[in-house]
Amino acid sequence: MLHRRPVRLCLTLSLLAAAFAVPAAATPRAPFAALDLARIAVGTVSAPVQRTYAVPPGAVLAGVTWAAGDATVSVRDAAGAWEDLDNDPRELGGRPGTEPYWLARAARAVTLRIDGRASDVRVDFVGAGEPARAKAAGTRELRWLGDVVTRAGWGADESLRSGRPEYARPKAVIVHHTVTRNDYTAAEAPGLIRAVYRYHTQSRGWDDVGYNVLVDRFGTVYEGRHGGFERGVVGSHTAGFNTGTFGVSLLGNFEEVDTPKPVVDLLARTGAWAYEHWGVNPRDRVTLVSKGSPRYPAGTHVTVSTLSGHRDLGVTACPGKFAYGRLDALRLAAWRLLHPPAKFSTPEVTGAPVRTPHPVTVTARLSRVASWRAAITSEDGKEVYAVTEGRRTNVSVSWDGRLPNGLPALPGMRFRYRLTATDPERGPSAPAAGAFDGGIPAGV
Repeated sequence: MLHRRPVRLCLTLSLLAAAFAVPAAATPRAPFAALDLARIAVGTVSAPVQRTYAVPPGAVLAGVTWAAGDATVSVRDAAGAWEDLDNDPRELGGRPGTEPYWLARAARAVTLRIDGRASDVRVDFVGAGEPARAKAAGTRELRWLGDVVTRAGWGADESLRSGRPEYARPKAVIVHHTVTRNDYTAAEAPGLIRAVYRYHTQSRGWDDVGYNVLVDRFGTVYEGRHGGFERGVVGSHTAGFNTGTFGVSLLGNFEEVDTPKPVVDLLARTGAWAYEHWGVNPRDRVTLVSKGSPRYPAGTHVTVSTLSGHRDLGVTACPGKFAYGRLDALRLAAWRLLHPPAKFSTPEVTGAPVRTPHPVTVTARLSRVASWRAAITSEDGKEVYAVTEGRRTNVSVSWDGRLPNGLPALPGMRFRYRLTATDPERGPSAPAAGAFDGGIPAGV
């Protein structure tokens, strides 16, 4: 449940004066200046309104909210193309409004086009602000997730949140993206999270940041909503389906760029963590019951994967086409982290150096049944002298030392063996390989 709270403002008269006047030449703003929030009151809208606003120094995002009615909002930087902003459902907060629009580093002005009928319309520019002083450890280590940056670690101002946490055992993991710009540095990531937090609480009137955890493009995990995400605190990330789901938001816009490998790896580990922590098998499907959303009326039963994208449950492109396109592979990767492929024991070689016609034999064991292949080859691997295949735990291959031309292996010659295995569900095993020498043929 979300609780409305008074909104604190950090607004200067100079920003209000500059709201409708765009300077002809402005010094490029320094990113992450100590701006909290600058608010511009638009008032009641009953006909299309288009206005250009100067971007306050330090602003990283802009958003539009209203008290009642409905509005559609489009935005563009300078003379660029218009971009429609999605509206977040009303149930998610005290004020209806748009998702945040993330400003380009060099943005000096934005033009907003607001249509519809709405009262008390506001335009908010939000910055990273100053991080609150940490009163607790900045990170804590969790299995699979590694060092998680705590709320204290990313500088959350705890005075902005309200209400009491609610808890429910998650049945599914829902992947989102923040649609943040993609060129941020590792040092800037905490500031972007603070901006999301401030927009959710001060602009929208939510009781806290909506996501359970956030992940930057470098694969770092950040604690989101207060109350302990590992305890199943209920977030505000997927309208109608917040209770019983775990929201992971990727810091970036993955409709525009592919998902970086550190993010892909971390998502797989998150799936493994949820499986181990709550039994959420990423390869399963689950039926969720809507509490009411723009897409699914209250009481609707919806069956989805236990590792799904926001678009599976909402009217949105989130988490972007690139992140969404990786979900199938992530489901399997998460499962395999907890169900790894079979492992080879250290191979044992007998009969080496090989003395034709006495065989050399390579044996090993697999930790579980899998399809395997064992081969003995020339040193460069181009010629195969012996191959054995099977599906069991015992692995063995033998070779009598005769080359394809009938001549025996001789001293000074070197040979290799390679053992491989795979399983349709668990995937390929790490191969085992080694080498042995030729020797003087028997009877010589």
